[in-house]
Amino acid sequence: MRRMPGSMVAALPGWRAIVLPWALLGALSLPAQVDSLERVLAGLPQDTSRLPVLRALFHAEVFRRPARASMHAEAFAVLADAGGTAHQRAQAQAMLGQALYVRGDGLSALPHFQRSLATYRAEGLLGGSGMVQANIASILADARHWNEARTAYARALADLEQAGEHEWAAGVERELAQVLQVLGRHDSAALHYRRSAEALERHGMARHAHEILLDEAGALFRSGRTTEAVDRFRAVDSASVGVPAPLVLIRLLLRSGRWSLAHDQPADADSLLRRALRLAVDGGFVLERTLVHEALSDLEVALGRPDSALAQLRRFIQWNDTLDARSDAAAILALERRASDALSKAELEHRAAVIARQRTQLVLVGAAVLLLAAIAFALAFVLRRERRHRNALADRTHALEDALQAKGLLLREIHHRVKNNLQIVSGLLRAQLRAIRDPAARAPVRDGLDRIRSMSLIHQDLYQHDGVQGIEMAPYVERLAQGLRRSHAVDEDHVTIHLDVAPLWLDVDTAIPLGLVINELITNALKHAFPDGRKGRIEVSLHHQRDGLLLTVADDGVGLSEPLPGIVDGSGLVLVRTFAEKLKAEQLVRTGPGTTVQLRLHTPPHAP
Repeated sequence: MRRMPGSMVAALPGWRAIVLPWALLGALSLPAQVDSLERVLAGLPQDTSRLPVLRALFHAEVFRRPARASMHAEAFAVLADAGGTAHQRAQAQAMLGQALYVRGDGLSALPHFQRSLATYRAEGLLGGSGMVQANIASILADARHWNEARTAYARALADLEQAGEHEWAAGVERELAQVLQVLGRHDSAALHYRRSAEALERHGMARHAHEILLDEAGALFRSGRTTEAVDRFRAVDSASVGVPAPLVLIRLLLRSGRWSLAHDQPADADSLLRRALRLAVDGGFVLERTLVHEALSDLEVALGRPDSALAQLRRFIQWNDTLDARSDAAAILALERRASDALSKAELEHRAAVIARQRTQLVLVGAAVLLLAAIAFALAFVLRRERRHRNALADRTHALEDALQAKGLLLREIHHRVKNNLQIVSGLLRAQLRAIRDPAARAPVRDGLDRIRSMSLIHQDLYQHDGVQGIEMAPYVERLAQGLRRSHAVDEDHVTIHLDVAPLWLDVDTAIPLGLVINELITNALKHAFPDGRKGRIEVSLHHQRDGLLLTVADDGVGLSEPLPGIVDGSGLVLVRTFAEKLKAEQLVRTGPGTTVQLRLHTPPHAP
């Protein structure tokens, strides 16, 4: 049962974290206010007057920079032990424990929490003891000591309720229910889920209460009370109101299976998800079948079976494509019907015009004696006929526009298929990557994944838009850069990437090779420009020039060992040179300090 530091944060986003024995001072997290607090601290004497400022600094830094927060906690502890109150000494131990817990060292945090708990209890501070006891329970749950965690959560719940901390007690009660469910005590878990939800509703937190009621439905189902669980799920889930009971049961099975997977119960998850799949197949519920295949893929990954995971992923993509194809087919059919109706109407108008001309001839022959009246009538009729022709022409124009829109839908479907094929290739490469342990062998596979992501982003843009305007480069380059940062696990505080891309659109034949060039240059900088933990900055700019475009990728890293007149050799930069030649671009490399690569393209962008 993996948690964020503090089970309340994991359970109810936006709540006060129970890993703190006090409310987080969120406003102090801004760097400017941290600097102000440090200046205040520098002017204070070395006595207990520093404790409130150290405490505020700890709150501001603990989740952003836990190492610095640990230093503030240690300074707080020294002063509290020297001349502080028992309450302050308890706070100091809780702060030391929290700093370790946030950094993932729950076992080292446990003694600090226990010392803090002993002091809080000795002083009769039930609110503080309840919150610290909840932290201890979270550590025990992380270590899979479920019975000890259940006991600790129960004690924390009792202390918080006695102290009047009912909102915090509701969050702890949900954690207690989850532990009981892991232990197989589903009836007790359902009771605690219900109490937690009712407490949240009393405090105006209906959205969180509804989420907990869905957990209650899962516990009822696991206890064998299927009818009651289905009714509870339908009453809480707005998307399930009025739908058949088998469909609600499938959704309940899917949620329960995902819960079991998240709580390290793969056997239960497999049984629940397989049952949901059978019901979805028998009932012909395509959307639910798609979601079950996705959950089964996650289960196979957790079990370390990449081939089975990939098979489930293929089925997910297949059925997801079926959903998309049905939607697109319905839209195309509607457009075709509209176009057919418009053409039929235009044909009727044309026939009416022919008949009108024949009638005009008869009227002119029969009205020869009334020449002036006939001429006036003829002129009026001609004007009406011309108006009909204009209306018929407008109808044909609308029919052609509908046909063009249908063509656009077909083009989007093509790009959608290409994007999905690239996703399958990415899935195969990721499965292969998990099987490779040699870092040197993993690097080219990961680079290949980055290049496929670069092309997949372009086809995703073409699918989301009409594909006629081309590719808008600014958002595309931003998504590409962020994806590379995540792929190489580079922290933003370590290397910053600054983007300066003009609002321009490029056709597909230019955008794909240019995107691959940007991919290779940023990858090269992330891998080689900042060795040994060096911090730095990468700048990417793309702007109009007199007769084309200028691409610049620069870093302030260690630079090249020897400056070369063109693109240097390397597994990635050879691709840069290849795509630059395809784009007929001029190449320029400058080095020392840092490295700057420029490409000048003579192909002008086009306006959207």
